[in-house]
Amino acid sequence: MPDPAAAKQQQRKTLRGRLAALSPEQCAAASSSIIGHIHARLGERLGGGVLAFYPLHGEPDLRPLLQELLDKGLPVSLPRVHWEQRAMTPAKVHGLGEDHLRTHEHDVMEPIRDDPTPLEDLSIILVPGLGFDDQGRRLGRGGGFYDLFLPTCPEHILAVGIGFQQQVLERVETGPFDVSLPMVITDAGVIEPGSSTMHAD
Repeated sequence: MPDPAAAKQQQRKTLRGRLAALSPEQCAAASSSIIGHIHARLGERLGGGVLAFYPLHGEPDLRPLLQELLDKGLPVSLPRVHWEQRAMTPAKVHGLGEDHLRTHEHDVMEPIRDDPTPLEDLSIILVPGLGFDDQGRRLGRGGGFYDLFLPTCPEHILAVGIGFQQQVLERVETGPFDVSLPMVITDAGVIEPGSSTMHAD
């Protein structure tokens, strides 16, 4: 019987290779396309409280979107990661500069201020990942933080996977505790399981 853990590791290796092959110019252009699809598909939800992520190497760069929301006075949060507890909590972001963010463990950028965001104040969670498929399955980096966090969120919050088209696999290997997403947005368009597989806005 195939080993799911080994299959996940092989998929992670494949995806890291795909991401490494992208040039900075390709990543920038694709990130801009993703932001365009976010605006077109999520619209007014963006004003209702967004939990986003600060990009690690190889992840879509949503900073222009986050800065735009901050400039409009709209609520933006980033995760504060509690590594020993394998937990994460949303914290309000008041700016994207070094006076507001710090580099924490594993190069994760997080808010300096411990200014928690109540889950009830969120409308959207933009979820990073190494891989996705057209059924909303997500392959993370192996820590399980989002898989533990997302089930604690109220039903009104929409969790949206964010990745490059190169990160979409035919099928992502999952385990019993992996959380699937109702929507994935890439530079190629929007994936909504249960409707059309992919459409561009």
